[in-house]
Amino acid sequence: MHHSFNLVKAFDRPNGKFGATLGNVALVDCHYINKIFETTYLNYFDDLIRQEPLFYMIFAEFDVAVKKVLDEMNFCNYALSVNGVIQDPVGAYMGTMANMNEKIGYAGNVMVDSLTLQSNITVSAPI
Repeated sequence: MHHSFNLVKAFDRPNGKFGATLGNVALVDCHYINKIFETTYLNYFDDLIRQEPLFYMIFAEFDVAVKKVLDEMNFCNYALSVNGVIQDPVGAYMGTMANMNEKIGYAGNVMVDSLTLQSNITVSAPI
């Protein structure tokens, strides 16, 4: 499996975008990865069948099983880092400590609700 990607931007330090202990990283939209796996498999299977039509009969059940797994797989559930932006960050950080705690807590709750409680996450709020 081989894919080419366009480099949009490079940076020397993470500056809070992700933990520095990860080392070299590539930031990729999880929705794109879901689609790329599905497209890659479909192209590979179609090429295989075109080369040897008899393989379709042999691998038909396998094809159905793989498509089912790919339909159910969601790489967004396995993201190493999910970033969010607080609405009105100036208002959140420039107010009272209680106001800041409330706004950051609310933003964290919104993110957790969006990801679902089944996700293994840690919320942090770098300033």
